[in-house]
Amino acid sequence: MLSRFTENPKRDWRFLKEVNETRLLDYIRKEYGISRTELAKKAKMSKTAVSEIITRLMNTGLIKEEGKGESTSRGGKRPTKLYIEAQGGFVFGIQIKRTNTAIMMADILGNEISRATIDYQANPSLNETFELLTQTMDRMIAEHDLHPDKLIGIGIGVPGLVDSKTGELLLAETLTGWANQPFADRFIAYYNAPVLVENDINIQTWGEYLLGAGEDQNDMILVHIGDGIGAGIIENELPVRGIMGGSGEIGYLSLKPYISILKDNLFYHEGQEYVGQLFSRENTVNAFKKAYEEHKEKPPAEYDSKNLKVFFDQADKGNPVSRKVIDDMTLILGVLCSNLIIILNSSMLVISGSAFNLSKYFLKQLQKEIMDYIAVTPLQRSTKIVYGQLNSEAALRGAVSLVLDILYKPFIGK
Repeated sequence: MLSRFTENPKRDWRFLKEVNETRLLDYIRKEYGISRTELAKKAKMSKTAVSEIITRLMNTGLIKEEGKGESTSRGGKRPTKLYIEAQGGFVFGIQIKRTNTAIMMADILGNEISRATIDYQANPSLNETFELLTQTMDRMIAEHDLHPDKLIGIGIGVPGLVDSKTGELLLAETLTGWANQPFADRFIAYYNAPVLVENDINIQTWGEYLLGAGEDQNDMILVHIGDGIGAGIIENELPVRGIMGGSGEIGYLSLKPYISILKDNLFYHEGQEYVGQLFSRENTVNAFKKAYEEHKEKPPAEYDSKNLKVFFDQADKGNPVSRKVIDDMTLILGVLCSNLIIILNSSMLVISGSAFNLSKYFLKQLQKEIMDYIAVTPLQRSTKIVYGQLNSEAALRGAVSLVLDILYKPFIGK
């Protein structure tokens, strides 16, 4: 929702929609300590035009001018340097889940100022969640003695299908009653600031792309396995959303085309019809339990249903029972990932999930399955397959980065 901006004349962000303002602001951010003359050359603008824009940006408190650079070979006055004023504004990044919400407050360089987590019962009402969020955000603003007028915007990741233009949820299976209700507009009315709402996997993908494993890529696929499975897609440095925000919703794919593959999948497949059911946390737990019971082997002592990582650690240590379940898991996951690679031909596939992340055996088996499937195609060496680097931080960092584009790249998301 990039069209809604604060109307406070002292903090008027609307002019930032102009291409030159955002271009210069982005140059100043990237070229730490740049002179007006250097800025004019990079932007291919006149010194007069640059000075006018710099004056406006300084009046808003977004940039500062300090220090002295080197004088030219001809001598003369040493130029002052331009910097982003990190404290010139702040943003909120929010990740809403079924039983908790994480909030990060950051400055306009993306540096964390503060964070908070709100826990609640599953399926909270929209009204209840909004009240809890605004109370927490107000407290964070007050604790750091920030003025609400300095709020640049709010980025929110939610599970479900999202209309990124209106900020409403079109479908929210894990947030009962939230669909087709005013969502972004509530925050806009309360904080008088822009709000961007995105699908949680899309916003996680954006964070991993900008600040994690995909930092040097132009395109990327992220596949996340948590309580289900989903994919995020970056193409030509932009998120791919689809008409209903449903791009990458691979959990809704039917398993019928994979029946021949699944017939020997002894532990992981038990009649599920859809990919999301197969990769649910509950099914993964049951698959490990069934395997250990059938092999009459006692599960790891530290096992509990909320920490599946112990089984992946066991596989790394050579445990044959854990490895058999992971073999079943990566067999079908390898087919799914191979299809994504063949269809999208992205330069990188990032695998994300707290349970298995950093498991050497899991990644090795998945890479093997994918290579087996795409070996007969010309794409066999085109895609790098890696783990995500940010893990649970990806969504929050993605939300912060997405909303900061209001300042630096305001055409993102249109």
